[in-house]
Amino acid sequence: MIEVHVGDRANLELILDSMGSSEEKPLTMSRKLAYRGNSGIWGIQAEVRVTAQFIAPNEDDASRLDLALVGGFTQMRRLRPVPRWPLFRIDSYNDDQSERVASGVRTAIDPDAADDPWLVRDFCTGALPEIHVRRSGRALVYEAGDGPVGRLGEFSCFFGFLDRGDVPRYRDEINTTGELISSVSMPVKTVLFDLIVHRDLTEAMQPRLDLIGHPATGHLGAEGVTTLPHAERLTNLGPATMVKTPLVPDYDRLIARVFDRAGWDPRAFVCLRLVMPYPPMPASVKLSYDLPDRV
Repeated sequence: MIEVHVGDRANLELILDSMGSSEEKPLTMSRKLAYRGNSGIWGIQAEVRVTAQFIAPNEDDASRLDLALVGGFTQMRRLRPVPRWPLFRIDSYNDDQSERVASGVRTAIDPDAADDPWLVRDFCTGALPEIHVRRSGRALVYEAGDGPVGRLGEFSCFFGFLDRGDVPRYRDEINTTGELISSVSMPVKTVLFDLIVHRDLTEAMQPRLDLIGHPATGHLGAEGVTTLPHAERLTNLGPATMVKTPLVPDYDRLIARVFDRAGWDPRAFVCLRLVMPYPPMPASVKLSYDLPDRV
């Protein structure tokens, strides 16, 4: 049966890993093998891909939402000379994937970051290279510049910004879904994705979780993307005062910086956490929820 249907036992193991149910943790073996293989193929790797997305009602207009984002990588290192590498992709779009025109006011989490790339520099460590920002279609792409190979060139970097009143809270004729994304643009051991939600936004407390692969393109909504199986689930950590994690040094202090900058009380927020080991790349972790009707 093995010879006729799959060829050999090694292929059988891959098929069983790929077809496992969510309870059986599909792709566990394949994702770990892919991390090691992609590290060698692409010549780059990192320990943790960090994303923290904050959503809260806007104080001046309850029909709008304030958004904050902190993104980063820890212990990123090159295994061979790599002139540039994409780190983050900042995109905003409507349900039909058309470009959404920003209507809010963007400010940096770090008040000393006057403009892109919005680095939170006192949380960036190691041999931080120059960070380049370029436009790719409707999106902004952040790229790490050249640097030494191996541990001498290792670095961690974080960026972040706050958008006041940038998106609608309620559904309209254009948009019915809210989506928040953590893109995986390099081999990493772990994705840490926190969705930090104001308690008033009950509609966002149980978001759907999808792992989207990009076999042909990096554009989330383009043709050719595919939904990948996964076993991970979000964990409700309770009040956003309890976000400390051994995965990321000083992470709780970084999150506290966002609350301080935004003027928010962390006790009014809940933290929904996803930890995904050895995520595939290139891929996107997507959290989505249905926008409520305006009462």
